[in-house]
Formats: sequence, structure tokens, C-alpha cells
Amino acid sequence: MSGLECSEPMDLSIVIVNWNSTAFAEKCVASVVASVKTLAYEIVVVDNDSPDGATQTLEPLTPRLKVVFAGRNLGFSRANNLGAARSTGKAILFLNPDTEVRTEAIDGMYRCLESSREIGIVGCRLLNGDLSVQTSCIQRFPTVSNQFADMERLRMMFPQLTGIGPLFGPVAASAEVEAVSGACLMIRRDVFDRVNGFNTEYFMYAEDIDLCYKVNHAGWSVFHLGSATVVHYGGQSALGQERGSFSAVLTRESLYRFMKTHRGNRYAAAYRVSTVIAAAGRTCVLGAFSVALWVTRRANSVAASRRKWWRVLRWSLGLEQWVKCVGDPNAQASTVVTN
Repeated sequence: MSGLECSEPMDLSIVIVNWNSTAFAEKCVASVVASVKTLAYEIVVVDNDSPDGATQTLEPLTPRLKVVFAGRNLGFSRANNLGAARSTGKAILFLNPDTEVRTEAIDGMYRCLESSREIGIVGCRLLNGDLSVQTSCIQRFPTVSNQFADMERLRMMFPQLTGIGPLFGPVAASAEVEAVSGACLMIRRDVFDRVNGFNTEYFMYAEDIDLCYKVNHAGWSVFHLGSATVVHYGGQSALGQERGSFSAVLTRESLYRFMKTHRGNRYAAAYRVSTVIAAAGRTCVLGAFSVALWVTRRANSVAASRRKWWRVLRWSLGLEQWVKCVGDPNAQASTVVTN
């Protein structure tokens, strides 16, 4: 571990996991320094064995920052747990490197967290790079039915039914929700310790939902604070550029593990069967659109979506065995991505 130690008591520790996203992380750290006004805080950057090898360039940005070198790609859950273990704040903010904090979002989240001992987690309003609302900042706990019908258009058409209603209410309001995105998630340290942190069975994806689920079932509430705004350039980090089929398949695997852990083997099996039906239907429909739109600029986009759903279909049939290697200490994530 490197960096300067701060002697003052810490209100907040901000944990950022970096894997080959240093250019984004520099802007993220700069936005934190510019926006946090009232808190005693530290920034702990966990370098997940970044190929770019440039994480050290973050340290000169602020004396409040220290770097922890993981030595290998631990994945999101283990790396965040490592960062939390090396931090001292009474609250922890897990922040993606491809984010930019706006105004005093972090101060507001901390005030919301401190406003009641009943609140265990606070999330914020996430915006896309074009400043449109990122609806995934609020989520419901996964079920067979809500995953079968998981379409952005449906979420926007029925915001109350799909759980994202607070995104369209008064911006300054806070609201209790089931789960918030791990791209910007603040939690009390005692709560984090009580539920044993992030579940390390997840290499990436669904670990934030799992954490919210454990916190909720331990008796604390999860809140979304609409007045706290953070831009999330999801998909533009080095890892995000590999998303496509890889993330679609790994997301399903993580959701399957969530359902198996919290709802049982039969329920998880039902989820896999429902995914067969959904993926087969979308693959066929997108195949027809690929033919109809081959002369348009949208043809490539439709073809990419079809390839993604084809891989999801293969996963649901048990044919994407590489997902079993993700998170294995003997398997590098960078190798898995290319399969």
C-alpha cells in the first residue's frame, strides 16, 4: 500500500477499484476532490493488476489518496472488500472509476445515511454520458418474472411497477428502494461488516444486488437520493469496452448464482429455463430484423444484439462453460474475456 496517511478521524472512505481505467479514474478522483465540501474523507484505489500500470499517477492528485495493489485481478467483490479492509471511515462509498461526481452528491448521500440508523445503504441518481437518466441505478431483487420481462422500454413505460418510480418524482426526494447500483453505493461500515461485505462468489455483476439484499434482510433500509447526481460512463472503461456478449453472459451467470443462493436450486433452474425461452425468441426476432435491415445503418447494431442473445441462449443451455472459470484464482479475467 502506498500514499499519505491522514491522522484525522474519517467520516468516509471512498473505495475505487481500477482495472485498466486510469484515465477515467483520474477524472473521477478530481471530481471527488472538487465536490466533497464538508467531510473528512480518504480515497482508497485498489489496483486490480491493471495492464496499463499507471495507477500510481493518481497519488499526486490529492494527499487523501492511497493505492492498494491487489497483485492480480480479484474481481469487483474481492477488490472492494480489500479496499474496505484497508480503509478507516465510519462509512464507505464504493465508486466506479468511470464516474464523475456532480455538485455535492457525496456530502448529500452521507447526510442521508446519517439521518437515520435505520438506513444502511444510500444510492444516487446516475446519469449516462449524454445526461439521460440511467434507470439501472434503482433495481428490484431479481425474480424469474422481472428478469424475463427486463427491457428498458418496459421499465420506462411502467416505472412504478418496475421499481424506478423515484427517478420520475421530485428530484430532491429520497425514497426507500430494494436495491441500488454498485457504481455509486454508500454503506455504513458497521452494516458492511455485519453482512460480511460483498459476496465473493460473484466476480462481477449482481454483487451490488446481493449486498442490498443481505442488508435489507438484516433489518436496514436501502435508500435512493434523487438530489445526488453522478455521471456514469458505463461501458467506456477498458473493461466496459469488452462488454457485449461477455457481460450479457456473465450477468446471467451472476443472477443465476443470486437466485440459487437466496431462492434455492429449483428457482434458479426455473430462471435458466425462462432464459432459454426469452433468448430463443429474441434471437429469432433479431435474425428476421437483420435480414430486413441489411441495407440500413442499423443492420450492424441488430446483428450485434442477435449475437449477444445467441450467446445468452448458449449459456442457458449450459454451453458457455468459460463462465465457470471467472473468479478462479488460476484463471485471469483478461483471458476469459477473449473467449
